Amino acid sequence: MKGYETYRTISVERRGRILVLTLDRPDALNAVNAAFHAELARIFVEVRHDAEADVIVLTGRGRAFCAGGDIDWMQAAIDDPALFEETGRQAKEIVFGQLDLDKPLICRSTATPPGSARRWPCCATSSSRRRMPRSAIRTCRWASWPATAVR
Repeated sequence: MKGYETYRTISVERRGRILVLTLDRPDALNAVNAAFHAELARIFVEVRHDAEADVIVLTGRGRAFCAGGDIDWMQAAIDDPALFEETGRQAKEIVFGQLDLDKPLICRSTATPPGSARRWPCCATSSSRRRMPRSAIRTCRWASWPATAVR
């Protein structure tokens, strides 16, 4: 698949017009490290320009969608101001990459978490809302769906 071969922590699979992005560090419960964070900062921009994809599904490989930040990486960012600054810049790119996406982004949880577990921000952006039926409009909200929601 053109353009996505360079990713090491995110697998990309095309299912017709649906593009499935899989967080791919299952041994670490998909915890985000430096390489993973840098790839997340790029992927949504690339997906936005993918003319062959109409819908994006974000999921995780293994038993966890995403355990959050890798503790060692987060400590390194605390200890190194330059790394901390780069992490902050990339975080903005991740959020704005999702907000600028003109396609629906669906988060597919790999497991039903207990209690009020973690949620991932998934947004139907203003561009995608214009094309969606009124009954399907979901404004930007924290969402967590069980694995049965998307097959």
